[in-house]
Amino acid sequence: MFMGQPELGDKNRPTMVRSVLDISVGSDIVEFLKELGCRREFDFITKGFIFRKGRLKIIVGKLYRSEAGKAPHELEPVSGSHYVEMSVVTPTGQDIVGEDMRNLAEQIKPLVNLDKVDHRRLP
Repeated sequence: MFMGQPELGDKNRPTMVRSVLDISVGSDIVEFLKELGCRREFDFITKGFIFRKGRLKIIVGKLYRSEAGKAPHELEPVSGSHYVEMSVVTPTGQDIVGEDMRNLAEQIKPLVNLDKVDHRRLP
């Protein structure tokens, strides 16, 4: 799956919108990436839960990394926090889905601060 850059547009839009391409690949994709000069740093594992509410998918999880050569049970947390991700796949132009996401975010606001994240500013 390829996720494009967030669309620039209306700052009042309640959600971040990006295009998604879902592409099938063969089992040799890792070798192909190595031949392109890519370097594998570590594996990551998400432990958590997936919830559905209508078309919305909500993931509550924690990221762990597994260094090469270490036993699978020796997972190192990437951070001390959990993450919450809400997503939905919809055709272009259906902004009503963003309102559904904003409404759910308001309902869980006492527990979670759901904000748009500018991934370009992350370290």
